[in-house]
Amino acid sequence: MVLFPESGLGDQGYNDNTLRGMEEASQERTGISLTYFTSEEGEDVGEFFRALLYYELKENSHLLLVLAGSEYRDLARSLMADTSRYPDLDRKKVLLFESEEVEEPVHTFRILSERASYQLGQLAASRATQAAVLLGSSTDPNVSKAAQGFAEGFKAAGGGEPEVHALSDTPAGFAMPAEAYNYTAQWVAAHADARTFIYPLAGGSNHGVYRYTRENEDRLWTAGVDADQSRFSKDIIASVVKHTDRILKQFLMDWRDGKELAKHTDYDVESGMIEVVTPRTP
Repeated sequence: MVLFPESGLGDQGYNDNTLRGMEEASQERTGISLTYFTSEEGEDVGEFFRALLYYELKENSHLLLVLAGSEYRDLARSLMADTSRYPDLDRKKVLLFESEEVEEPVHTFRILSERASYQLGQLAASRATQAAVLLGSSTDPNVSKAAQGFAEGFKAAGGGEPEVHALSDTPAGFAMPAEAYNYTAQWVAAHADARTFIYPLAGGSNHGVYRYTRENEDRLWTAGVDADQSRFSKDIIASVVKHTDRILKQFLMDWRDGKELAKHTDYDVESGMIEVVTPRTP
């Protein structure tokens, strides 16, 4: 059972990669049945998941609840705060994305993007003199750390201090492509005499930035995020790729095979689960 964020499926990036990895696992391992949905604003998903945990499993069956976003951190903690209430808990697991280890019996992982973002910042400084970072949410610690890594790399390679702008202070900012387009147009116009670069860390909203570059070629350099998105614009100089498909595929297969699952895992560039890739030459 997978809960995707409100801005989830169809982002052609992080969430679509995640779904692909899960589907590959279900194809390679018999007995994995996937059910997934996207939370809507105001929907009480907590009660739904709590009901699943109260459910008594059939013999030899197992349940994995996947919370595919760091915004579900509080939900995971509340669900697992008192596990004595749940039957068959030894056959029930909860996986929380992009979070630090929590005390509750929840499996967690993080993809650490600071170093890859630093590398991207250095690449950006070889093309641009002015840079900005566009955040989906000002309160998401993961994108804030990526923004910091990019700024340090950009400055280390001779660039100035990048401007940082957030579309929202909630996860809703990851699904606001029109607002991302408008910000991009205004920011580029304000720096008309400079060579410019925007690092979009805004999930599905990134497509507003890419649309601007397609409509205004050679005015702005940018980057793909979460997947190789070079197909969306010729002005994407590189993509910071997070291989959530590989991570989730392996986790599901290990879970299905009854292997011991790590309580928490951090993935850095050395793991191969995050990397900076440049567009392929035709």
